[in-house]
Amino acid sequence: KLREDVTKALEEKRRDKFIGNSLDASVIVEIKDKDIYETVSKYDKNFMADIFITSGFEISEVSEGFEGEVSKVNVIKAPGEKCERCWKIDENVGKDKEHPTLCPRCVSAVK
Repeated sequence: KLREDVTKALEEKRRDKFIGNSLDASVIVEIKDKDIYETVSKYDKNFMADIFITSGFEISEVSEGFEGEVSKVNVIKAPGEKCERCWKIDENVGKDKEHPTLCPRCVSAVK
């Protein structure tokens, strides 16, 4: 159900031309369901971003956003630059002198 909420929120932002695709976005999710919250909060936020095919994921209070069945979802533009290998947007792209167009995760994969 959380996946449905996030997918609907992303689709709404895509339809409004706020984002082009889901990797342009970071999602901030306020989870209303206690069991879902307990399960999701055990995972690393990068892993959760991969699950939702977004550049970022965060669990936090959401003041405005898509009101889903089990969560409230705020979709924001992901901060940073696009990694040319994984296409995720990351604030750390460009910090590695040897691989200036890659994010840290991709830099460690190619080294």
